[in-house]
Amino acid sequence: MSRLQKSQVGFSASSDETSRDSFGHVTFSGVPGCGGVYSESQGVFSSPQHPEPYAHGLDCEYLIRLPTPDERITLTFTEFELESGPNCRFDFVEIRDGSRPDSPLIGRFCERNRPPVIRSSSNVLLVRFRSDASISFGGFRAKYESVCGGTFSTDTGILRSPYYPQPYPKNRDCIYIISQPVSKAIRLDFSDFDVEGNTPNSCLFDYLEVRDGDTENSTLIGHFCGPPQAKPDPILSTFNYLWLRFKTDGSVQNRGFLGNFSTVDVSCGGILREAHGVVSSPGHPEVYPHGVDCTWIIRGVPGQVIRLNWLSFSLERNTRCRFDYVEMFDNSTLLANNNGSLIGR
Repeated sequence: MSRLQKSQVGFSASSDETSRDSFGHVTFSGVPGCGGVYSESQGVFSSPQHPEPYAHGLDCEYLIRLPTPDERITLTFTEFELESGPNCRFDFVEIRDGSRPDSPLIGRFCERNRPPVIRSSSNVLLVRFRSDASISFGGFRAKYESVCGGTFSTDTGILRSPYYPQPYPKNRDCIYIISQPVSKAIRLDFSDFDVEGNTPNSCLFDYLEVRDGDTENSTLIGHFCGPPQAKPDPILSTFNYLWLRFKTDGSVQNRGFLGNFSTVDVSCGGILREAHGVVSSPGHPEVYPHGVDCTWIIRGVPGQVIRLNWLSFSLERNTRCRFDYVEMFDNSTLLANNNGSLIGR
């Protein structure tokens, strides 16, 4: 296709070959699949005619705009094959962190160098696909979805369902982990709660699952769903982690939930996930208080073992350790189902 022919389909360019990247904003209303606006919580888009070779002279803009400002977007390219060229001068995909052609550039990609997984800093991403007048390949296919869940490590914070206070999206599976330092417990209060529930005490469709720990195998606190009057009571963790899962199905979409968390000082205990650290009795090296019951979970990396060295040890003496003692188990699941392996007391 000649440059004159290009202008006949709404594409204008300088005749100077070195300025091929300085095109203005162009809308290709006559080319199916060339650009569009996407506002659903997840979706798929591709270059026109994919997986067949794309046409010459395209300039397509795909705008992903989620409905609430606090949402974030992940963008994953599942197929990618464009013309190569120095600095991706000829055919390319350009991704910008925002809605405008001059929003911060995340990257420009071509050849078979599939972009990494992209995460936005706001609820908007702009993807531009451009092809020149010569060689074409199979193009690209990409999927996006709104980010939900995450890890929260501040001493206070807010948890909300996706799109809150608008109805949450369908078919989502969101994991929230609240992480605090050792010797901190977590209090979680819900100020609003409206999650689809089918029958009393049963949450088969949409639900919020809360566990007392840092994994999906931690002790279950509860499954919650239902109207506002079914709002969960305040939750207080045993350890310095809470693990939550928000699961939705493909039908009814309610308002969701809004919760805030804060920390509570505790004398001892916690979940330790660092590569090395120190565990001590309350008040050490001073005398420990009466009536304490402390549990620590040391969680290592899969494939590694944990070595525990005692730097000092002084407890009340008894032949069977009936009074004051330290117990060690080779499996933290003891806390959930009492099947840990006792190393010693």
